[in-house]
Amino acid sequence: MAEEEVQYASVVFKGNQRKPQAKREPETIYAEVKVQNEAAVASAGPLAEKEAEKRSHDFQKLAYCFGTICFILLLGIIGICVYLTKIHNDERHFKSTQMALLFEKSNHPKINTEITSLNAENQKLNTENKQLEAEKKNLTEELKNKEDAQIKFNASRAQWSIDAYCPKTNNFRTCQQCEKDWLNNQDSCYAVNNAAPDKRRSWEEARKICRGKGSDLVVVDDEKEKTFVNDKSWGSSGTTGFWIGLKAENGTWKWIDGSYLANNSWMTEQLQDGQCVISVQSQGWKSVSCNENQQWICEKAALSV
Repeated sequence: MAEEEVQYASVVFKGNQRKPQAKREPETIYAEVKVQNEAAVASAGPLAEKEAEKRSHDFQKLAYCFGTICFILLLGIIGICVYLTKIHNDERHFKSTQMALLFEKSNHPKINTEITSLNAENQKLNTENKQLEAEKKNLTEELKNKEDAQIKFNASRAQWSIDAYCPKTNNFRTCQQCEKDWLNNQDSCYAVNNAAPDKRRSWEEARKICRGKGSDLVVVDDEKEKTFVNDKSWGSSGTTGFWIGLKAENGTWKWIDGSYLANNSWMTEQLQDGQCVISVQSQGWKSVSCNENQQWICEKAALSV
């Protein structure tokens, strides 16, 4: 009975039983490692020792180069900072000097005199500008008045043209190709100025009168027109006739429209600059001085009706 109780007690388990600790490796002492390394180096021989010294020497060179580079970079940064500081100081000095010069100039008597003169000149220019503006306004009004007058004149001239080409008879208008007192031939109208001796004019004066009527001295284009002009040269003879638009220029006969005489048989007299041509009834054309006083024949285009 007593033995059973002892056995029961031997199988009782404890709850807080710790795990068995791992078996630690024996600690290696640095002294022992060093001794071992030295022993290894000693056992390796002189070659391993030289290799170790070479590596140590290379590390020293690398450290020296790195330190030199860092020192150079530091010097460069310091130099840049000094340079930028100098530029900033120079800029401030330049601005202060410039302001001082401007202040000095503003207080200089000569500068003040010039400023006063410029102000006076500016005031003068402003006055002249106002005068020009006033003149511009006057010219604009004058131009408008002229335009209005021209419009009225054109309207009056248009009405005159209507009355001249389309005269009214018994409140009924009949239009013709030529105005009153003008003769019609083909596509042209002719005004025969059969003036009295004291009313006759030189070639240039006669042409000016024709232009005042919206026409010019007659230009003959063909034989039919030449015959018509000759037949209308009333009462002319000898060296007295009617001016036509033909004149001697630079050794040739030239019409007032810029063309040259095409048919030389129409003018057989000797060519001489300063001579103009008259039409003489039943005798043809003759050359006389352009300064002589003659009658004249004007021509302008007929109206298409």
